[in-house]
Amino acid sequence: MNTNRVSRLHIAALALTVLTCAVVEGNDLLVINNAGASPGVLRYNGDTGAFIGKFSSFSGTGYSMTYGPDGNLYVGTSNNISRYDGPTGAFLNVFVPTTNGTTNPKPLDMAFGPDGNLYVTGAASKPVWRYNGSTGQFIDAFTISTFGSQPEGLTFGADGNLYVADGFNVDRYNTTTGAFMNHFAGGGGLERAGEVRFGLEGNLYVVGNSLLKFNGKTGTLISNLNSIGSENFAFGLDGSLYTSGAPGIDRYNTSGTFLNHFIPNGSGGLSNPGAIVFVPEPGTMMMLFLSMILLRQSRLVGNARPTCAPSANYSSWVGPTSLLSAQ
Repeated sequence: MNTNRVSRLHIAALALTVLTCAVVEGNDLLVINNAGASPGVLRYNGDTGAFIGKFSSFSGTGYSMTYGPDGNLYVGTSNNISRYDGPTGAFLNVFVPTTNGTTNPKPLDMAFGPDGNLYVTGAASKPVWRYNGSTGQFIDAFTISTFGSQPEGLTFGADGNLYVADGFNVDRYNTTTGAFMNHFAGGGGLERAGEVRFGLEGNLYVVGNSLLKFNGKTGTLISNLNSIGSENFAFGLDGSLYTSGAPGIDRYNTSGTFLNHFIPNGSGGLSNPGAIVFVPEPGTMMMLFLSMILLRQSRLVGNARPTCAPSANYSSWVGPTSLLSAQ
């Protein structure tokens, strides 16, 4: 590939990256509701918390969900990982047919990586499993635990690597090879390390005995947000931290100060909330998908590329954070 073409490719990728940063914004809030005889995903107004309606239904116990680069919603349950139309919630297909926690993962968390494939936690000393992001076909056990750990939460960082909360630490793995790199974050309070996400400001938030905040570049503990004990959380466009638990959906600032009960228990039948995710704007996923293609292509030609990272709203690799730095 000639130099001019590579240069144009990088300029296009950078321009699209900046544009993507500008257009990414959260919309409505989706919440897994495991209560009652008809579990499903409930939809709420992302600005007011008002109930809109039931977005989708599933059988079994819902564990996790994320949006894919195709703009569709993926929901992991005790039975399978299913794909739903992103804007409407209409069932599309069973993407990964079996999730039994033994020969297949127990999808406590999942995320699309920079290669476009789907990564799923296995739990109970099982690996992080990797599936083809287009077909759902099993590829491999991407990471193998050698520490007796139990992978529960996972996300991708701005450095392109995979971060896995394993019940004791947050471990960092090479995204290309799956090789263990280091215990990125550890210490007291991480004995129950579960869901893990990078915040809008670039810091790493991990569910342990409470919610812990670490420097996103160094792994140094910043603070223990003792007031937050929820196992599921997401970041809103307003920069607030939304948590899912027995009271419903609560809203905090990133210092752990309670702001309000955003969605009270009982609203729309909410009684046992689980994973939560904000719906991307309709045009956003297409922009992100195109950005991913350009960024991956520029990486193939061996040159530097703009730094991208997962959206703080969910763990998949979908948006750039090159302008963010850990505080």
